[in-house]
Amino acid sequence: MLRIDKECMCPVCLDILRDPIILSCSHNLCYECASQLITVISLREKDSKVFSCPICRGCTFLTSLSPECLPKNIVLKNIIENWKTAQEPSSHILCQLCVENPKYATSECITCESTLCQDCSVSHLSKSRFAHHKILHLSKVKQELCMEHHLEEDLFCMTDCVKCCMKCAQFSSLHNGHTILTREDAKARLAAEIIQTKETLPQIYQRITLTKDEIKRQFEELVEQQQKNTNELDEVCNQLNTKVEAIRSSTKSKICKSYETLKQNLIEKVVTLDGVQKQAQELSNLTDDLSLYQKAKELSTIDPQLIIGEKPEVILQFKNQSALNNLLESLCTLELKTSEIVESNKLYYLSRGSKEYVRYDLESQRTSTMSIRSAEIIPRWSGFVLLPNGNILITGGKPSKESGAKLTAFYLNPETGETTPAPSMINGHSSHICLLINNEVYVLSGKNEINQTLNHCEVLNLATQNWRSIASMAYGRTCASGVHIKNCIYVFGGYQTTVNNTIERYSIESNNWQLLPTILPDKLWQHGCYALDSSQILIFGGEGPSDEPHRMSYVYNTITDEFYNSANIPLTSTWLFFWLHVTRKGHMLYSINKENYVLKYNIVTNTWIPLAN
Repeated sequence: MLRIDKECMCPVCLDILRDPIILSCSHNLCYECASQLITVISLREKDSKVFSCPICRGCTFLTSLSPECLPKNIVLKNIIENWKTAQEPSSHILCQLCVENPKYATSECITCESTLCQDCSVSHLSKSRFAHHKILHLSKVKQELCMEHHLEEDLFCMTDCVKCCMKCAQFSSLHNGHTILTREDAKARLAAEIIQTKETLPQIYQRITLTKDEIKRQFEELVEQQQKNTNELDEVCNQLNTKVEAIRSSTKSKICKSYETLKQNLIEKVVTLDGVQKQAQELSNLTDDLSLYQKAKELSTIDPQLIIGEKPEVILQFKNQSALNNLLESLCTLELKTSEIVESNKLYYLSRGSKEYVRYDLESQRTSTMSIRSAEIIPRWSGFVLLPNGNILITGGKPSKESGAKLTAFYLNPETGETTPAPSMINGHSSHICLLINNEVYVLSGKNEINQTLNHCEVLNLATQNWRSIASMAYGRTCASGVHIKNCIYVFGGYQTTVNNTIERYSIESNNWQLLPTILPDKLWQHGCYALDSSQILIFGGEGPSDEPHRMSYVYNTITDEFYNSANIPLTSTWLFFWLHVTRKGHMLYSINKENYVLKYNIVTNTWIPLAN
């Protein structure tokens, strides 16, 4: 008997085949798995049209870089679908309306909660008193019923934008105080938005396509950079090898020459001693005793040990070898730069003008009010940034609205409440932007020591604890929002002489600010922004020119210069995100205000959801 669960397993995802496609070697893959493999092939081998089977490595030639060019195995798909249906527990459920010899149920009446066979389903709806009942195929019942209460989700929560059942609406704390409508009323009220959503689907698809193209471009650049860096490394090492080989050859020659000189000296000494030894031997043949005595007297004054002298030696020394090793080890360093998203389980609210701050734990969903344990207070209009070690750097601020900004800064350990001083800034800053980028803290614009708006910008290197000035912005701004993305800083809106909607971009590499021709759809200040990925920036909240609340968000694409995905923030109060901490966990952004209310944003669904305090 055919074991579908073993014989029809995809070799890539190791699950039952879904929408199987067949390769030239007769092996099958899931359509989606084949699509992913083809994408990888196109990235690794540009313009390659050869698909290698993951089972036998047989080659399948592609007419295009899409699984659409591969034939679908319709017969196998039907066999698998029939097998899945037969394996479902529901296939053994009997019809509850059959009087005798009940047949297997194929559907369920949601209204009267009865399982029905095919015949009873037809007759059930044919009766006038049951005509309004809703019958679903058993495979779709779970999709239409509330997972918690097993009731039909015939209501819609307008606040959370989710379907729910009657019990969820009445008793669940998740929907407490929310606007609940019937599905029909919700459809009517959201008709325009539903149409707009359907119209934006092609745009979303296009943006995804553009993003995929950007990723492919980045992949190709990485391949080129890899080859370039490898070639540079080979070139440097070859040059070093050439120099080392030359030094070795030269030193070898000097060593050989030195030893040859010493050996020649020893040979000459042996020759001298041979001569003396010969003279001594010849003396024994002399018949004249006086001549023998004379010659022997001369020979006795010769000491052979004096001829030998000190033991000859050549000393080879490797000077500064440790320094050379250190130099070679530090000759080449690697730095991996990515747009990796930093996540945190902690959310903070700093109560400016006091010692208090609030910590919210995303996992336990608990709020803790804490206090600084030193003489420091959190200055009003100060900036802050969460550091990699978990501490908070608090910069600038001022004691009153009319006073000048401070130059001081300090570190706060939010776990203990302890503070330590940080180096003073070059200029005073208040109502300024504060960003952490590659172990450096950027402090941008704001007001200065004489309470005037300035465009001065400076950077604190956390390793050296030194501040340095960088290029000044085109305009001085207070309460603007800023974000780091792809080695650039984008600054949006803020207050100059009035609330504005201009955008500036700073290149970290060239130390240059550029005023962009693109402007925000609204004039904003005291708002927030967050980099969702390497090209999209979420802009949200704040106030307009007349201090009217800006209860919406939208996304700015740095590649296309477009604004899209506008979404309402369902709040009655004003959230000035410029002053608040925003953190990311998974596909959610979180923020907390002074009333300890937590607000979250779902990046995937583009929806804002308020949480109770």
